[in-house]
Amino acid sequence: MAKIVTLKKGLDIKIRGAAADVAPITVKPATCAIVPDDYSGIVPKVDVKEGDSVEVGSKLFHDKQFTDIVVTSPVAGTVTGVIRGERRKLERIVITPAEDAGKSITFETEGINDRTRAQQLLLDSGLWALLRQRPYNIVPAPGAAPRDIFITGFDSAPLAPDFESMLSPRINELNKAVKLLQKLTDGKIYLGIRQGSCLASVESVEHVVFEGPHPAGNAGVQICNVKPVNKGDIVWTLDATTLLRIGKLLSTGRLDTDTLVAVTGCEVTTPR
Repeated sequence: MAKIVTLKKGLDIKIRGAAADVAPITVKPATCAIVPDDYSGIVPKVDVKEGDSVEVGSKLFHDKQFTDIVVTSPVAGTVTGVIRGERRKLERIVITPAEDAGKSITFETEGINDRTRAQQLLLDSGLWALLRQRPYNIVPAPGAAPRDIFITGFDSAPLAPDFESMLSPRINELNKAVKLLQKLTDGKIYLGIRQGSCLASVESVEHVVFEGPHPAGNAGVQICNVKPVNKGDIVWTLDATTLLRIGKLLSTGRLDTDTLVAVTGCEVTTPR
């Protein structure tokens, strides 16, 4: 039976313009930009130049200290900009998608039965860069084993999208992802959910139901109320969307970079 945590502190701000529960619209972007500042703790070293052709999963840059940590391309296309700011800081890499923007590198996902191979798959695909280590909320260093792993299964922020409809048909992929994560820690994997969530059927995790207002969906709040980080401890966090990306990679050998975005707010004519 899932543990229930009731939070009283916080606030759900009532804002008009919540996304309607309708089928999403597929949009092909004119350009994509990958921003190194989104990957806290990484000092990027660029692996591409303007004019290079890339596929989904191609390496764009790696971390100067831990060179195995890479960030990969979310689309197939041509690198049309390597933009630098003051003191040559890398601000973004711009990619113009090709006609077949989904052309992807295939990763080897068979026979992953130990920690080393599980870690290497996440590193090679770029999904490792989506994990976060607490304390400091940085990309974890390769080789470190976390005490526990925390998965946030919902977003409690105002006007945040509801991922239930996207996740509910994908429980098999989520279970595959959990089995991979189990190879990376000797501790537990905690999954924070709302009451009635489809994620209650995910196996091999310890479910924790959070009741109460925002910021109930924040990883730090969930860790504090389940098993706080003590001196010398490190834990990892990820959201359910990243968990699904791992599961799809294991199922297909290809990186899935589709992103669900909620266009919301009182100024939006048809929020969705």
